[in-house]
Amino acid sequence: MNTKRTAYRVCAGVLAAGFLVAGSAGASLPAEWLRQAHGGGIPAVASPCTPDGADQVLWAPLANSGRPFGRAAGGVVGDRWYVFGAMDSPIAQSLNWTTGHWQLSTEPPLGNCNWAGVSTGEAVYLIGRFCDYLIGPEVQKFVPAQGGPAGTWTRVADYPRALAGVAAAWDGGNCIYAAGGSDLVEAVAAAYRYDLDADAWTPRASLPAPVTYAGGAFLQGRFHVVGGLQDDPGAHYVYDPATDAWDEAAPLPLPNHLTLFSLTDNGSHIISAGGGGGYFIWPAVSTVQVYDPDTDTWTSETPLPAAHGMNSAAVMPDGAVISAGGFNEGFFSQQTFKGTGFPVGGSQAAPPDPPAAPARFALYAPHPNPCNPTTALGFRLPAPGYVSLRVYDTAGRVVITLVEGWQEAGSHEVTFDGSALVSGVYLLHLKAGNVAQTQKLILLR
Repeated sequence: MNTKRTAYRVCAGVLAAGFLVAGSAGASLPAEWLRQAHGGGIPAVASPCTPDGADQVLWAPLANSGRPFGRAAGGVVGDRWYVFGAMDSPIAQSLNWTTGHWQLSTEPPLGNCNWAGVSTGEAVYLIGRFCDYLIGPEVQKFVPAQGGPAGTWTRVADYPRALAGVAAAWDGGNCIYAAGGSDLVEAVAAAYRYDLDADAWTPRASLPAPVTYAGGAFLQGRFHVVGGLQDDPGAHYVYDPATDAWDEAAPLPLPNHLTLFSLTDNGSHIISAGGGGGYFIWPAVSTVQVYDPDTDTWTSETPLPAAHGMNSAAVMPDGAVISAGGFNEGFFSQQTFKGTGFPVGGSQAAPPDPPAAPARFALYAPHPNPCNPTTALGFRLPAPGYVSLRVYDTAGRVVITLVEGWQEAGSHEVTFDGSALVSGVYLLHLKAGNVAQTQKLILLR
């Protein structure tokens, strides 16, 4: 495993753009980067390789966002993708993925950009913040109001360090994992876990190397940190909560220095759609790369129609990938694209057991998700009791009752079979006594 821990120092000229580069105290920049930087910037570039899946993924334009933006993060809740941030102001917008239309949302109280955005299916968390060249540890929670574009913000437990550019992802249960980031002096390797119930952060094993502006994803019980500004911008680290240890996985074939906003996952694959900086020594890219954890391989897919660095990307409940905003040639963008035909599904094996922890009520994310037509559903009970596990459609109707009756304490698993249902988004609702949890399930047939 690569255990180099090169510290990235601030270059004053690039600090004005909110990025870190290696300075006199860190690693030297590749000569090609310096030649391009002295040339006055880099035009947008697309992937030089032939897409492996060009006959599968198709991109189509959607309505432009209401305001141009970049360096924005957020998450999907219900039928909306909420996106927060821009270089100079905390622009808040939401895209209704069923209609393809944008609306303004409620701006976060603190910060402008460069935060990690994590959705838990019911709320969006922004971790860390950057504003006027100041870094903060604040973690802000956004809860949409009845599925509309607006919502309310609350501040939860601060991140243990004041950082921006942190990679983060939700484990589908009660925890968010986060790692890396920058304090504007150097990149860090620190990692933490946030307990949604306890509203508390605890330290975890550090990354093998410092990294900032990397993207995060959680698949098959493991936390992935991909790309970003580090010695190797193609590096791909994988954290196993059960062992509190990191390993390395297949690197990005085409390295990407800024995947923080453009890396996403569809429950079975990691998708890197665009990214890069869009100016200086990090070009905007249109490349689309997809990672399969079952084979530990990346494949290239049909590139985005346009290259915009610092663009945001997310997977919608119907499996489509949306890419929007970004920066290139001196301007932020309003362009929005929808990609369909991405690979879904994979290993039918159940995810690894969750790490040892005090017993608590939990409904785990389905695996695989999306599914066709079956998937495994796991839940845990801290005490015996009467339990119901029901599947609802988006109209609020019960379509399947999976569990109804007395269950013993401990871990349980049932199988969902959607053979009799139509493709779409469904909600899994587990209730025991006066506690309940919900997970989202996508059925693609």
